[in-house]
Amino acid sequence: MTSRRRVGLVATLLLVSGCAQRGVVSGPPSDTGAGTWWAVGVAIAAAILVLAALIVLPAWREGGSVLAAGVLGLQAAGAAVGAAILLGAAYQGAHVLTRPPGSEAARSLLSISGLDGSKRGFFVLMAGMVLVLGGLLVTVLALAARFAADRDPLERVLACGTLALEALLSVTAIVVWVVGYQHLPVLIMAAALPVFVVGSVACWPRQEATQPELGYNDGHG
Repeated sequence: MTSRRRVGLVATLLLVSGCAQRGVVSGPPSDTGAGTWWAVGVAIAAAILVLAALIVLPAWREGGSVLAAGVLGLQAAGAAVGAAILLGAAYQGAHVLTRPPGSEAARSLLSISGLDGSKRGFFVLMAGMVLVLGGLLVTVLALAARFAADRDPLERVLACGTLALEALLSVTAIVVWVVGYQHLPVLIMAAALPVFVVGSVACWPRQEATQPELGYNDGHG
């Protein structure tokens, strides 16, 4: 990845984090229209697409798995954007605690979450967990996406294993959904099962013929 791409990646993450901090401070007004939320959704989707392209395209080789690399790249980019938003929310939540009780914090993360705001360490712990777990998740997904974009058999097997593990998590989500834990994240994970299965099959390295097949005349002179 070139220095220009690295700068673009860092700038995008800082922009998303800054927007998250601003949203936590002021909160959306009660009369926010659907157009505003559509604009926010489009901006987040654009950031994810750009980050996914920065992850996958530098590692792309002819013969790479388009589907597997795309799925893993989008997941890595989505995890990075989500981590940036959570970091911004954690920072702003801890920052709100230093403000006077009567300041403009009514719409802050504290009031939204129902926390009393008496323990600043909660937000520090939240930021630390996001950095460690989110960083690990982004690293694994980004590496798997780059592996899927290459032709190396070992790398393709590792990328296929990542998708297979996600397929297993989707099966678990289906079981959890059936037993009654019917929430949107569980539904999304369960619905993604076909994508993970097809992606893992498409990513599996295929043995290419190294010698041309012998015809009748080649074998018998």
